[in-house]
Amino acid sequence: MASRRRWLAALLSLFGSPGLGQLYNGRAVKATLFLLGLPPVAFLLLWLMTRLPAPPWNVAVPLLAVLGLQVWSSVDAARDARRLRNLPRPWYSRWFALVPVWALNVFLLVPAAMTFSLSSCVQAFKIPSGGMEPTLLIGDHLLVDKAAFGARLPVFSSMVLGRRQPQRGDLVVFLFPEDRRRAFLKRSIGLPGETIEIRGKVVYADGKPLAEPYARFLDVHDDEAEPGWGPAVVPAGHLFVLGDNRDNSRDSRFWGFVPVSDVLGIAKVVYFSWDSRKKQVRWERIGKALH
Repeated sequence: MASRRRWLAALLSLFGSPGLGQLYNGRAVKATLFLLGLPPVAFLLLWLMTRLPAPPWNVAVPLLAVLGLQVWSSVDAARDARRLRNLPRPWYSRWFALVPVWALNVFLLVPAAMTFSLSSCVQAFKIPSGGMEPTLLIGDHLLVDKAAFGARLPVFSSMVLGRRQPQRGDLVVFLFPEDRRRAFLKRSIGLPGETIEIRGKVVYADGKPLAEPYARFLDVHDDEAEPGWGPAVVPAGHLFVLGDNRDNSRDSRFWGFVPVSDVLGIAKVVYFSWDSRKKQVRWERIGKALH
């Protein structure tokens, strides 16, 4: 009769997969709950990161919750191993059953959960250029809320639940009109049907100047030197988008309007930021809510 080892049960759940230690102990139901519970819990917490407003808790709390689930599974497995150490272990608790279960979780369940979340609700995005400074910096890693304009069902992609249209000021991620294999991020400025015109540093929508505290210009004094644009009417079903760093951004002024159907979601939170020049993490930006 093979006895149970507490340290092995704990390590299997902590570094293998939550629930693997329970399976080693012969607790099939508990193992199933842990194994199947981690992907939806991780997905829910990832979604919450786009909803919690206060940094750093919008990043720290979900990460600690996932870590806590693994620690809980590990401690529970160790306790069960001690309590059941003298009872016979069933066949499915042996290594030839544990290895396939571990592989199933790592190579199927977790990737499937990540694919679902990335295709329907949350997507990671990295800022490669300075066109959105100072709102977003090169090296910022963002979470994009893909359900902001409605949740797209992963199998029936044409079906969208809770659809709403982008609004002025949204930080929208969209398919780049000149290369639809790439995703761009700009700020939604002009809405369908509006007449947009740029005179100097001021954007006008239907003849009214827009208040844009987020806009940045390289020369804050020479307003007359700024090139104008328009007027032009935003077509139905399209957006006029601009970068916040107006003098260093390629946007709708250069390649035209963005179809609303190409908008993937709204950037919500910075979950990581790396300063490549100083070779260091920008800790102060982690958890920054975007607006």
